[in-house]
Amino acid sequence: MNSCKKIFSRIMLLAAVAVWGMPAAVAADDVPVVKASDFTYVFGPVCKQASFICDGHMVCLSNDGHAKAYPLFSASDSTEFDLASAAKRPHCNVANLVQAGGHNYLYTTEWSGQRRCFVEQIGYDRAMRRWHTRLVQTFSYDMPQAVSGAGYADWIVDADARKLYLHVYKEDGKDNDINSSAIVIMEFRLPKPDAGNVTFKEQDILRRTEIPMILGTQDKEIYKGKMYITAGNKTTKRFNWEGLRRLVIFDIKTFRVEKIVDLSAYFDEPEGIDFWRGTLPDGSKGVHALITYRRNTFKVSWP
Repeated sequence: MNSCKKIFSRIMLLAAVAVWGMPAAVAADDVPVVKASDFTYVFGPVCKQASFICDGHMVCLSNDGHAKAYPLFSASDSTEFDLASAAKRPHCNVANLVQAGGHNYLYTTEWSGQRRCFVEQIGYDRAMRRWHTRLVQTFSYDMPQAVSGAGYADWIVDADARKLYLHVYKEDGKDNDINSSAIVIMEFRLPKPDAGNVTFKEQDILRRTEIPMILGTQDKEIYKGKMYITAGNKTTKRFNWEGLRRLVIFDIKTFRVEKIVDLSAYFDEPEGIDFWRGTLPDGSKGVHALITYRRNTFKVSWP
């Protein structure tokens, strides 16, 4: 978990289709630290779970699928609505927006229970100031726990490569996001939104790897061949999260962790992450990594 360079041994699975990567020993002294000066305040939405950017808004989700959308970049004049998949609790730990065929498709995760992925067509009517969303597809999986893992699950979409990833804690049980021994990541082909509901089986796995344990993972986003995994929480009497609030960068090409960055300079739980191209209120231009916390969004620079 705590090394920028990891060596994975590989063995072949499913007639050389799926790859199992077993992590080698991990050093604990090579985690770059983001300083407080690397957090640039953008604005202050209220975000309880994942967030995503759609039709000029930062949309912040709650565990029950309720959404609150803020015009970029203002915390006022927000609008609220429910996803079509609302009340599928616990819900929305990850939210990925994909544009295809002139439509926006939102992929959200039911991270416990049946651990499904809900695909919804979503959009904003500016004249009516109203959001609309409808459920068009559901993903699930039917695999042995020895293959798929058993703990909390998240689905992540790579729209450019037309791939879908399943991120699962290896063991089930109480607080498996803290007590599991590893994380399983599996790769599948991304079905088209009009393909109907899909249940993935073991033979559908293209690649599979296990990476060292990451405590308390939150939202995940794929950008230019890298999966960005936010993780951690704010320190409480029960658990000290200092040094464990992190941004884990997983390279899709090599299928291994490339870098882990310490985000503990900001005390709160990193709930959402998205990438946005444009000009921020501070005048900075380009592509920005925006991490949404419970009541703030920051542009974050990392080593």
